[in-house]
Amino acid sequence: MNQELQNNSYDIIHALGGLNSKFSGKQVLLTGAAGFLGCQFVHYFKTLNEKAILDSPCHLYAWDNYMLGLPSWLENLKDDPSLTIQKKDV
Repeated sequence: MNQELQNNSYDIIHALGGLNSKFSGKQVLLTGAAGFLGCQFVHYFKTLNEKAILDSPCHLYAWDNYMLGLPSWLENLKDDPSLTIQKKDV
């Protein structure tokens, strides 16, 4: 993971404190996953799961219409079991 994205994820996790636990075991739908904010959110949830911050991992559904194609950073995450990448036009 890009160091800047990782640092952003840690900053968000720290700032949210105990609120992070609300995602424990949840299924989260993120629309616009390939965009700037979507990228930040994908990495936030990835960090939550990888660093075992949650009692139970959450599952992220990353939807986008991918009009400009699937970004390489997201393509590299397609084998992550806690992430489902789907092309959807909401």
